[in-house]
Amino acid sequence: MRLKTPSTAPGPLQTAAVDVEGVDGKPPRRTASVLVPRLVARLSRLCAATGLSSESAAVAERVLRDLIVPWSRVETFVQTPHTSWVSDISDDNTPIEMSVTLSPIGNEVRILFEPQAEAGTLQAHREAALRMHAELERDYAASLDRFRLIQDLFVPPDMQGPFALWSAVAFAEGKPPSFKAYFNPQAQGIGSAVTLVEEALRRLGLHGAWAHLAATLARRGPHYDELKYFALDLSASEHARVKVYVRHHEATAEDLEVAASAAPDFIPGEAREFARAMGGGTPRFTERATFTCAAFTGNDEGRPAATTQYFPVCAYAGDDLEVEERVAGYLRANGMDDTPYRKMLSAFADRPLDAGVGMQSWVAFRRLHGVPRLTVYLGTETRCVFAPGSVPAGTRDHMAFDSAKGVLECAARYELSEHPLVRGLTRAGAARAILWLLVCNTLELLSSTTDASAQRLATWLADHAAHERELDPSQSACKHLFAEALDELQTSADSAQASAALMTARAAAKSLAKTLAELVETEETSSVAFSLDAILKDGVDAEASRLEELERLGQTRLRSIVRGALGVHQRLWVALDRLYALRPA
Repeated sequence: MRLKTPSTAPGPLQTAAVDVEGVDGKPPRRTASVLVPRLVARLSRLCAATGLSSESAAVAERVLRDLIVPWSRVETFVQTPHTSWVSDISDDNTPIEMSVTLSPIGNEVRILFEPQAEAGTLQAHREAALRMHAELERDYAASLDRFRLIQDLFVPPDMQGPFALWSAVAFAEGKPPSFKAYFNPQAQGIGSAVTLVEEALRRLGLHGAWAHLAATLARRGPHYDELKYFALDLSASEHARVKVYVRHHEATAEDLEVAASAAPDFIPGEAREFARAMGGGTPRFTERATFTCAAFTGNDEGRPAATTQYFPVCAYAGDDLEVEERVAGYLRANGMDDTPYRKMLSAFADRPLDAGVGMQSWVAFRRLHGVPRLTVYLGTETRCVFAPGSVPAGTRDHMAFDSAKGVLECAARYELSEHPLVRGLTRAGAARAILWLLVCNTLELLSSTTDASAQRLATWLADHAAHERELDPSQSACKHLFAEALDELQTSADSAQASAALMTARAAAKSLAKTLAELVETEETSSVAFSLDAILKDGVDAEASRLEELERLGQTRLRSIVRGALGVHQRLWVALDRLYALRPA
């Protein structure tokens, strides 16, 4: 199959890509009558190459047709020029992705897919996905009991975000097809993602899970460790998993090592070496963000049963041939046979490996009960082939800003009042010693303000001094976490960094003070969001002047402003994580 560079300006699905030509030298007919047989044929080859029997392969093909044919003719699937929906399932926006898990105890073939709707809207795709899951329950005995416990959190009628609900099916020899649902943690806004995930874990009986996540996978705060997916095995088995996927922006191999350390089967150095091997020695993974997934079951008392490391190998290799060499080399270096991997890749590939990049988009590794598992995610390249040397679906611009105000508004996306600790205090109305600590920390950042909420909190703090005597030594050591978070950046010789840190910290504290004022049952009844405009409208001349000063610095000091604003917000958020871990169970 030959490759052709587009002669026209690249569209949104063709950036840094080349279209695949058909055998007659013409562009492929992107129609259901062509696409479905191609997908089924590739699935069949994968099943045979990974050791599934002909009977198991026949089941997989039948399930694939059953699941995708009902929506395979809609425009969002076949990608006509009028399509307004862009699926995030795969790098070329095809709403189907295949993967293969290779393990000494048995292989699996998997399909991740997004049921398509006639209308290219989030609401239409929400309805299509909910219908699909009802069909999985009816036709395949998938269990939706846990699904329904959290459906209102992640699939509300007025949901937001780039996707509504995804599905996955796995095929293994001697087992019936198994299904999984993928929810969007940002369904109620990006700032609510942490709260939604913590609440979902709590509803599912995993009360200690967030503390483990905050200390490992999500330890750098929500700007850099972004909650991206929340998944459920659609099974009633006691071994059914709950999975939380965290996207690590601008991470190093050491960051990924810490993220993987939550699992009981963690082997020091293994995650770090996997990242270095897949990244070709790249010191910081900025071109495209990595992922770590924590899998929980009902028997682990809140600690992940396993962690899986996902590396976007296509963003750090020139082409798929280089990916093959890296993966095969890693397997051999770690005492694993690379033959099953090479056999699988040969069966799936329908072009020369050095003719593009992205057929192998991700490589994942986990260890469970001592057994290693390697998963390779395979792009079908239905819509395009990314040119060698390009970066499919890059995330380099995650922290790109054009003004100081934009940086401060980014910090405001995650209000401190939305942290699970604060929301939990609202819900429980208990843990007064922890509330006292939180008020103490907040007021220390607002010592010179005349804000009404701060004044009322100061009165409450004095009236409830007895709570301080209830603190144990580990809690007493946390009375100045917020001030310590600010001090490190505020005392910097870099004036732009110091000013951005001070302004962000005070704005966040003022917003949090209004929420806390409600918690302590004062006369304060209206909470406002951490909005830069709202803070400036309060008439605080010093803060308005500070913003004007930062804006005058322009592009030349944006890096310093980012370090100050997002740095202090990260430290404040991590301080709340620390207090969360100290709260009563």
